[in-house]
Amino acid sequence: MKNSVHLISESSIVVLFILIVSCSHSKKGDNNNSLAGITSLQLKDSILVNYLEELTLMDASENFSEFLALNKKTDEVVIFNNDGIIVNSFENRKDSPDAVNNIFSLSFTKSNEIILGASPSIFAIYDRGGNQLIKNKFSSLFPRGSSIVQKQLFNTEENKVLGHLHAYPDSSFSNGIIKPTLLLIDPEAISEPKPMPKIPAKSKYSDGKFHGYVFPILNYFRGKLMLAYSNDPRLYVYNYQNEELYLSETIDLDIYDFVEIVSSSDEKSFDFDNNYREMKPGMIWGILSNDRNIFVMYAKGISETRFDGELHFKITKESIESNPMYLMVLDKNLKIVQKDIAIPYFILDGFKSVSDKGVFIGRKSPIFSDIEANHEIFYTFEIDR
Repeated sequence: MKNSVHLISESSIVVLFILIVSCSHSKKGDNNNSLAGITSLQLKDSILVNYLEELTLMDASENFSEFLALNKKTDEVVIFNNDGIIVNSFENRKDSPDAVNNIFSLSFTKSNEIILGASPSIFAIYDRGGNQLIKNKFSSLFPRGSSIVQKQLFNTEENKVLGHLHAYPDSSFSNGIIKPTLLLIDPEAISEPKPMPKIPAKSKYSDGKFHGYVFPILNYFRGKLMLAYSNDPRLYVYNYQNEELYLSETIDLDIYDFVEIVSSSDEKSFDFDNNYREMKPGMIWGILSNDRNIFVMYAKGISETRFDGELHFKITKESIESNPMYLMVLDKNLKIVQKDIAIPYFILDGFKSVSDKGVFIGRKSPIFSDIEANHEIFYTFEIDR
């Protein structure tokens, strides 16, 4: 299931570079497009990992030399490097009393240990060798975990852990449905985690109406928490100080043609067919940051007039290409530098990490693979300025 790796053939890279050029474009008439001279994403390198099953990329080490991935079927945790060599891996045997299964979040700590978030409401820390150092199951939390498999737990400067342990998709937060709640965890304490601010008042999801499902997306970087919610095209920025979060700014992302859900007064009157079967809502898919920039990944969705049920109900090359994912760049003053930088169609679920030098990494979707299924392919990109 694991071994070494080889680079992809030159011919494959050429074909992929053509694909990148053909799908990397900017929206006409967007006044932000000339601010930084960003033209597209440029393919930098490729990594081919010998692995028999699918790996979900979760995080990168601070120096961007190693990458953390998850086998969602088996809960195997895999660490591989820039050469694609699997440095280490460890499994969570379901019959083990210390096993952590149904993992939805993996992240490196500053000391290169690994933080795991798992359902239901389980928090654990492992060393790189797979030895379990800490495991806590929090009884105060709703016993349903997250359906979003991506990095959701972040190591703060004072070695606390900030993030979601039960970020299950929610809607208008009617009775019986748990709200996505940020938590602060002290790995050294036995006590329950500290609840942090919930949905910001400026978000449409706090208006008491039913807006469909909420997928909270977050990123933490050096004292700032960036937060977004599904179909709400805004970025909420918090300052983290003295174990508290303070809402600092709300950024309207101003995404042209972003398809918004038609809300209702309550869940019973919500038109699911109209919102999910006759159109595809826009989505905020991810947030990344480094010393220079904040990056937001999003899809605009497909309006009712453009929606084709026969095409868009299936996960195919054509359906993915009809609703591409884009990258928005903000500077450290939270000003939008450029948006609508097209992410290549063959990158599955967008980029998962970015280096201090602005190098992104993402996984190639199996739908676009043209080689044997016993390899996992990852690509690095950089912005062509």
